[in-house]
Amino acid sequence: MTNEDGNYVVQPGDTLSGIAQQKGVTWQAIAQANCIGDPRALRAGQTLKIPKRKSGKVRAHVLDADHNPLGNVSYRIKGADREVSGKTGAGGQTEDFWPSTQDETIEFLIQKLNGEWKIVHVTMSSMNDKLITLVSPRLKLTAQTVLHPKNAAVSEYGAKSGPKAAPLGSQTSSRFAPDKGVKTKLEEDKNGASVLKATSDDASLDEFLDKYTGDPICEDDYKAAAKSLSCNVNAVKAVHETEVGSGSFTIVDGRTVPKILYERHYFYRLSGKKYWDTNPDLSYPVGYYRLKKKYYKKSETLTKTDGTAAAVDVWVRYDDKDKSHAAGAETGKQLLREGVLLDDRDFYKDSYRRLRKAFRLDDTAALESCSWGAFQIMGSNYKTLGYDSVQAMVRALSRSEKAHLDGFVNFVKADPVLLKAIQKEEFTKFASRYNGPSYAENDYDGKMKRNFEALQKADAKRNAQEGK
Repeated sequence: MTNEDGNYVVQPGDTLSGIAQQKGVTWQAIAQANCIGDPRALRAGQTLKIPKRKSGKVRAHVLDADHNPLGNVSYRIKGADREVSGKTGAGGQTEDFWPSTQDETIEFLIQKLNGEWKIVHVTMSSMNDKLITLVSPRLKLTAQTVLHPKNAAVSEYGAKSGPKAAPLGSQTSSRFAPDKGVKTKLEEDKNGASVLKATSDDASLDEFLDKYTGDPICEDDYKAAAKSLSCNVNAVKAVHETEVGSGSFTIVDGRTVPKILYERHYFYRLSGKKYWDTNPDLSYPVGYYRLKKKYYKKSETLTKTDGTAAAVDVWVRYDDKDKSHAAGAETGKQLLREGVLLDDRDFYKDSYRRLRKAFRLDDTAALESCSWGAFQIMGSNYKTLGYDSVQAMVRALSRSEKAHLDGFVNFVKADPVLLKAIQKEEFTKFASRYNGPSYAENDYDGKMKRNFEALQKADAKRNAQEGK
């Protein structure tokens, strides 16, 4: 337990090496600072002075080409005066490496299949902890080799013939749950030779979406919605324009699908706070970062996939009113440049790619962790929109834009604050409730008001031209 002074009170079961690992200093430094001759002579309740650490820790998270964690990979981490080596755990993570100083060159090496060691990443140490994500260009598959048929023609793949073994059928190499992960299936070619085929663990769009019908919201639909909400029709249109001004649908893999925004902090919570150590790009206690916003480091105790606890430093949003963390606050851009945050892991990217992978881990939590369609309502609100399940909601929204408008009407009518705000055209109150605490920094209320005024002006001009 650490006091405000930076001292540490020894707990039952503590060891000097364990305390040193937790605090990011060597056990020798703690022993020297406290005149400890025998590191085994600790006692519960003893107060230790903890020397200031000279650098933040560095570790790596190793993934295959499909962003699945790679366990049992031999690695080395080299600093200026020391080196650690080992094999990655089930979650693909290395052990922590503590550099001796800041601005120290740290090399990550991975052992190739032929036994050679290859430098795969180089970074510089700093006062901040760093988690480096290393993505292999290859997939790791679990399968059994099978001899080719005896006295058969040479396979179209060039292998020689031999006795045939019993077929293996389908397998999965996933560590998450049964039937999840990269799939392998043993088949035969035209000459009877065994062929191993692998498929990605990304969920197919057909698993959760229906086909788009091409049925957009029309003017009569907007009028009916406004009548149901007892508000100006342009107030409804203004919300739509603010949320997805360029359209409610987009193109993924050649098909028309609803626009979404995947949120990893939702998935972390809805999946039972799992997968943060194996897939931090999909599941994490804090959401994706923004380049211009400021964050400060906070230590949290999280539960790993194997059930053990881990002290993890996460960067949380900084409030300008919080003077106690002002000195340590840094922008997302600074943390990205320093290597503390990573572009593909920690920032908004391809939402459908992330959704399809998260769907393999927990399908319901994944769908509930996205904001969907024309009015960008979270899937976790499916009941408010009038659906029995998030799956039913997503399938309806994927078919027709009209379903988006119906869901929005139900959502607003279920909240007296939202309903009153849209009726009175109080866009700041509406945005604060609809978009959450960040509404002001994203100017949601300002955008809604400007969109509403532009629509009102266009209507007035058209009415004048028509002599109404």
